[in-house]
Amino acid sequence: MNLSSSLNVTPCVTHYTSTRSNALAETFEAALTSGYAPDGGLYVPNCLPQFTAEDLSRLGEMTFDDMCFEVLRPFIPLSEVGDEDLRGIVARAFEPFHSPTRVNLSPLNGFTISELFHGPTFCFKDFGLGLLTSFMSHFSSSTKRTLLVSTTGDTGPAAVSGVLRANNPNLRIVAFFPGGMISSFQKHQMTSLQCSSVRVIEFEGGGDDMDGPIKSLQSDKSFSSSNGLAGVNSYNICRPLSQMPHYFYTILHSGSGPSAAGSDVVIPTGAMGNIVACYMSKLCGLPVGNIMAATNANDVTHRTFDKGDFSKSERMEKTLSDAINIQVPYNMERILYYKSQCDAPLIKKWMEVMDSSQRLSLPPSFVSSLKEEFSSASVSDAEMSAEMADRHAKDGRFFDPHTCVALAAARKKGWEAGVVMSTASPCKFRESVVECLGEEAWREYEETCP
Repeated sequence: MNLSSSLNVTPCVTHYTSTRSNALAETFEAALTSGYAPDGGLYVPNCLPQFTAEDLSRLGEMTFDDMCFEVLRPFIPLSEVGDEDLRGIVARAFEPFHSPTRVNLSPLNGFTISELFHGPTFCFKDFGLGLLTSFMSHFSSSTKRTLLVSTTGDTGPAAVSGVLRANNPNLRIVAFFPGGMISSFQKHQMTSLQCSSVRVIEFEGGGDDMDGPIKSLQSDKSFSSSNGLAGVNSYNICRPLSQMPHYFYTILHSGSGPSAAGSDVVIPTGAMGNIVACYMSKLCGLPVGNIMAATNANDVTHRTFDKGDFSKSERMEKTLSDAINIQVPYNMERILYYKSQCDAPLIKKWMEVMDSSQRLSLPPSFVSSLKEEFSSASVSDAEMSAEMADRHAKDGRFFDPHTCVALAAARKKGWEAGVVMSTASPCKFRESVVECLGEEAWREYEETCP
């Protein structure tokens, strides 16, 4: 019996396992409410359901919300979340979006721009965290939970917004952000709230410096259990799962349509949750071609894809695209897992080296395998600024700095077509836009932005 009445997807996901041990078997609820797997790895579904060409054709005719239900349905056992409950979870997650299509697509010089910022906090994190907090509320009718999130600017506001909308007395959240490393708009989105279920804490350091302490808290089983701790950064499997629908929608509705080889995609890249969502979608049958990781000066993903150098840099660089200021992207582990044909013992060995030394050199043969499906480019602030100025002067368009990193990366690699994931609205980054374009351009943007 198919999990979905309108598609031919064979149900195969029965449990969630770890990137470091295929012997682990947990429910979707346990994976969602844990964050990290108990062995320190990341949760992954025990299999990836396959969508046929007929399934994709049907999905392309659906509204975003209906398509989202169909994409998520095979990943969540019916015994845990029924159809009616799942439809309600999806509806509540996307009800506050400003666009009825959730994703807006527009052409730009041969590219398709996928606007993912029409949610309540004006960034793509509203997709993953709107659904995650909706799921979390569903599983917290009688259990108190404290969500933990560290943010480089966008994740925190989206997570806080989701908790507030859930309006569940059993849910509360603690959000950590690095002082001086996020925009004033992003900081205001979190710190202007007066709500007993929300705590916002500023810390000194780089964007992902709180990841270690949060992982340590969750690793203390007694403390974590007694306080109902659940990490909701993109190591939580619900994040990439919840971002897969916007790839299905984008590819199936892009102006050129997917080719036999698949549409190439360029993604502003920080912790790599968005790249994992894209790659998992591809592995499930979505026609995606090359996936490009566009980084700023904090270029660990570029170094890994280009040379196999998965290592933490000596310091976090302050950039104009600070939402992707990441030194060690935890979702690299999921990419390595899938590219190794789900070889959990190998990933355990590699990640133990990385965890202990903050440096891992991948074998040349593995790097060659990565390059078959992934490419990358590192973009400086000067290159990003030039791209933003070009798009404003030549096309009359305003883009946020992270989308401009992606556009500049595509230009740098010689791409002339593809899909660019536009991950945030310019409205969140006044300081960066003014530095690139000047005050007059910002006033123009304020007068014309929706």
